[in-house]
Amino acid sequence: MKKIYFLFTVLCFSASNSVLYAEDYDYLYERIYDDRGEKLSKAQVKSNLNQLADIIEGRYSYSQLNGVPYKEILNKMIDRVEDKISIRNLAIQLQQFISLFGDGHASILYNSGDRFISATGRPDGLLPFGIRKSKNHFVAIDSHKSSFFIEDYPYINSINRILIQDWMNEAHRFVANGSKVLKDFRALKIIHNINLMQRAMNKNKDKTKSFIVEFYNEQGEKIEKTINLGRDRHLRQLHPDKPILSIPDNISYLKIPHMDNDDNAIRKIKSWLEESRDKDGAIIDIRGNTGGRREPLQIIFPHIMDPDEMPYIATLAAYKLTSEDRLNQTDGYLSDRFLFPKSYQRWNENHILSINKFMENFNPKWQLPEQGFSDWHYNIMSPIDNPALFGKKLVILMDDANFSASDVFLGAFKGRENVTLIGVPSQGGSARAKTYGLFSRNIRVRLATIASFKRDGNIYDGNPTHPDIVIYPSPSYFIGESDEILSKALEVLATS
Repeated sequence: MKKIYFLFTVLCFSASNSVLYAEDYDYLYERIYDDRGEKLSKAQVKSNLNQLADIIEGRYSYSQLNGVPYKEILNKMIDRVEDKISIRNLAIQLQQFISLFGDGHASILYNSGDRFISATGRPDGLLPFGIRKSKNHFVAIDSHKSSFFIEDYPYINSINRILIQDWMNEAHRFVANGSKVLKDFRALKIIHNINLMQRAMNKNKDKTKSFIVEFYNEQGEKIEKTINLGRDRHLRQLHPDKPILSIPDNISYLKIPHMDNDDNAIRKIKSWLEESRDKDGAIIDIRGNTGGRREPLQIIFPHIMDPDEMPYIATLAAYKLTSEDRLNQTDGYLSDRFLFPKSYQRWNENHILSINKFMENFNPKWQLPEQGFSDWHYNIMSPIDNPALFGKKLVILMDDANFSASDVFLGAFKGRENVTLIGVPSQGGSARAKTYGLFSRNIRVRLATIASFKRDGNIYDGNPTHPDIVIYPSPSYFIGESDEILSKALEVLATS
């Protein structure tokens, strides 16, 4: 009886959501641009969006994460096409649509004629500065000069007398409905393409060459300037390869700008580990690291483990099975992410004992659908002889750029003895995304294939990894003149 009642509750919830979307989400079907360029007929739209619905149902691991009534939305999208629609307008509609699922890896690319670009990426006039958040302020940065855009007025308050926060809230519709950290970080990048945002907010459908921008300083003094738009991107992250503070001789420092698995990256990590053997403490700086591969985690983590401890489950996931997959593969489906099922033949008795003990208390906060997923796959770290970092203090520096493989990196180290995370929360995301071609491959859809979980039962998407010590960067950090986070790390390592 309980099972029947639960099913009824879910169906009612989904139905109410369908009504809500049908009535209140008309922005999904708006055409932001004039229908110029290559156009798609209603028949083409119907055929391909029906194909997308099948992909979501049969291949998308997060199809049910946020209860999105995707079939109803796609059908309405088809209905709104009276005759034809441009590829660009449809791509923007689809970007807003897939953002509803909360999958931080989901994205839409479209063929702009000479290359594929993101749905929101075609520049229609760009702000001549980047914007970064420094706790309660938004900082305007000339990333080419590594300086504030207006030297004596580093903060930006409004554009065309609309507050930056309001621009950002509107930009959220184009990014995954995940954590606030993810939405804010990515929204600030989209605002850079200010003419797109102006069109989305229905302020002006014509391309504008200049905007009125209000800047201010610490004293609250304000200044307005008319800013001409350009085509140069100012999105480069200002994270120096070398620390700007002096690192004591007894501390080893490793900067990982991206989670790479090429020979040079691996050689650098292994060399640092050997160097760390003679040090009293260590710092790993992954600020600005948006992800990549998992090899850095696999190499470094065993070096913090006690040689006598049991294997340690760093993360786990389930794979969304497709009709082409062979069932119950002993080695599983996720070896490229170092994730294997309990049946993995290379694991020994200690690995199985660790899995059993861990699963006794594991409580997933999001319950996987009863059908369509593989068994759990585990990323298990095994102790090694002569670890370089065991018994030493390790500090990991993190920020709001951390996502995907760098998020998993943080999640694995979180809570370990002698490890301290310092900085601001990560974005929250892990998906093993796959790309599908639609409309004769003129539109590419990227969607998650796994449900990836932290040790505490939360899925990565929508749930940032939080630092043990929260330190917000000052505005001068973004132009390479200060580093409060690194300073705090050195303080932590100096204490006994």
